[in-house]
Amino acid sequence: MIGDIPMRRFENQIRDHEIIGEMLKEIPNVNVGMVDGDYPYVVPMVFGYEITEDKLLVFLHSAKEGHKVNLWAKNPKVTLLFTKFMNHMKNEHRGFLHDYRSVMANGLIRRIDRSKEAGWHGRAVQAILRQSGRGSTEFDVPHYMFMDVYVVECDWKHVTAKAEDPIHHKSHVRLPELSEVEHGPVRSLTYDDWGFYFCRKLYLEPGDAGKAAMNEDYRVLLDLNGWKAYQDPLTLDFSWSCSDKVDADVFAIVSDENGKIPRRYDVAFYNQKEVRGGYITHMGDDVLNTKGTERLIVDRNSIPEYCHRIDFVLSLYEGESRNQTLKEISQMTVNGECVKSEAVAVDGKRSAVIKSLVRTESGWTLTDGNKAFDQWRLSDLFGYYQLAKWKE
Repeated sequence: MIGDIPMRRFENQIRDHEIIGEMLKEIPNVNVGMVDGDYPYVVPMVFGYEITEDKLLVFLHSAKEGHKVNLWAKNPKVTLLFTKFMNHMKNEHRGFLHDYRSVMANGLIRRIDRSKEAGWHGRAVQAILRQSGRGSTEFDVPHYMFMDVYVVECDWKHVTAKAEDPIHHKSHVRLPELSEVEHGPVRSLTYDDWGFYFCRKLYLEPGDAGKAAMNEDYRVLLDLNGWKAYQDPLTLDFSWSCSDKVDADVFAIVSDENGKIPRRYDVAFYNQKEVRGGYITHMGDDVLNTKGTERLIVDRNSIPEYCHRIDFVLSLYEGESRNQTLKEISQMTVNGECVKSEAVAVDGKRSAVIKSLVRTESGWTLTDGNKAFDQWRLSDLFGYYQLAKWKE
């Protein structure tokens, strides 16, 4: 199913349901794919939608008979594709020459029986009217009497969304007008430079946009309710004392039995909230949350076999250009206990392994880190962990 397939360009994936809903508002039509013998059968349709906690509900209307209706009766499994593309080849905008919004979903389609589900039927019609920009009474009554209304129920695990530029807030969803593209903010680095993703915080942009990113609406609030289902979560609160001019970050770096990062998916940090498999989650940058504190959660029951070590690295963001070293950190604690790692105190270092979660015969053991690095950039640390083919 779509949602079970790992996205290769994982940094572009959108997981927030509210943001996905905003993306759908921007898209006027949906392509509906269905099973038709040896080949899929795809039809473009207008739609409406609702978002619930468990599902994305997509409403469609159709004539009472026809080829697609016959196919739905034989096999209710459908695939939905929502897309909107914008090309601006001569005017780079935010580091890109084009932009897009894309949502894909798998689900089961069924007809809403008006005689038994009058409320659902009306909600579906109103949703379709809203999506097409019409008022609640702006439909042709005779046509309405001869059409059927359907709902596609898509579990969120079978929904995936993507954009050219990572989106972390619903206000970023709307595609710009061409006039905005011609005069909009341009990033100094393009996305072709892979170091941009691993070394620069995506919520910080030049000029006024950077200031706007610090407003309350852009803050990422810590919400642990989603973790109650885990039987044995390991919550690690990293806290430190430093001046307001220091921006420290914590990375979780997964390595195999050879000390190598298997793939670029195996890192959790401020731009990538989860490792592949979802067993480590970075709960948000300290700049956007509580200053001097970052939290990571590890579901030890879900750690894959290839993982033999998880290093938690503290790094000083832009430490080189700001002429800052780990000496700026006066106190470092993990879950309230003082870190005893000597690596933090090494002169001239800008990042260090604070703690390590190591696989042993008796289980996972949390140990003090003992490695310090000259560089603060995550991309530079990849050399130590032998990650050469970062694009994999």
